[in-house]
Amino acid sequence: MMLCSCASELSTLPTPSPDLMSPPCKASDAGKDSDEDLQADIETVQCLRQLRLDKYRWQAYYRAVSQ
Repeated sequence: MMLCSCASELSTLPTPSPDLMSPPCKASDAGKDSDEDLQADIETVQCLRQLRLDKYRWQAYYRAVSQ
């Protein structure tokens, strides 16, 4: 009997966005010269920004599911 109520409860939970289920980005390696190094730094900053955003989105998902 309890399994039925749990199953209906689980089916109403929000599902995480598909992009949250993809592997996280990785920091770029340093380049051979200053131009490549600058580009690697820019890519790393963008990656870190995305990781921070994903963390906040996962926290929001967890709060929505745990209520």
